Amino acid sequence: MIDLTPDFVLQIQDEYTGGDVDERGILFQSGGKPIKSPLRKPGGFYVFRQTDGDVHEIQIRCPHYYPRTVRVDKTALDKTYPVIRVRMHRKASGVFRDCERIEGTHIPDAVVYACVREESPLRLQSVEAGERETRLLLQGYTIRRFPGRRFLLGSEKNGETFIVDARDSMGEYRTRDPISGKHKPGEPVVRIYRSQCDSQGQYSIPVEPGDETRIEKILHYDKEKGKWDCVCVMAPS
Repeated sequence: MIDLTPDFVLQIQDEYTGGDVDERGILFQSGGKPIKSPLRKPGGFYVFRQTDGDVHEIQIRCPHYYPRTVRVDKTALDKTYPVIRVRMHRKASGVFRDCERIEGTHIPDAVVYACVREESPLRLQSVEAGERETRLLLQGYTIRRFPGRRFLLGSEKNGETFIVDARDSMGEYRTRDPISGKHKPGEPVVRIYRSQCDSQGQYSIPVEPGDETRIEKILHYDKEKGKWDCVCVMAPS
């Protein structure tokens, strides 16, 4: 009998759009050596089977994106859905024509966020955690596209980002990202963009056309301190 059970699955997505990363030229390595090509499925899923050991450091390289390294512990995954989402950050390149860019300087290789100034931000109504997804009810109205996009819930004290996976109805959304903080009804939910600095500390964050004039500040999340730091406050346009 042939065992088709996956050891783990990586879902490779473009951080800006949430869409698939073009598979042409994408490489997976471990310890600097190429990995046997995983099985590719629609939706940016890459299925790894018959891997040795429980813990793997997977390096992912793709043209026009910064490389990512993902640590996979097979024993810690949900055996019924062993999927790890990997969001790839775009390099500053003329290849992408669907965005504007916010540029500046911070710490080399650091991850940075561009926070949008909204006239009337959405407001949290409730959060309900399920086994595999979290359901959010939001108050307010926006014409923004949601699925695949990243949003910030809360303020810089308790703020955390999440990716909207589905919009079920007006005001009802689902995410696979855990919402771990204690959030109160009425907290704002705004669009936020994420990218990273290069080896020289230069960043170029892709944002939707029109949002470049509404970026309020550039933020960096300090994991060791567990808090957000303001990198740059943008002047109102």
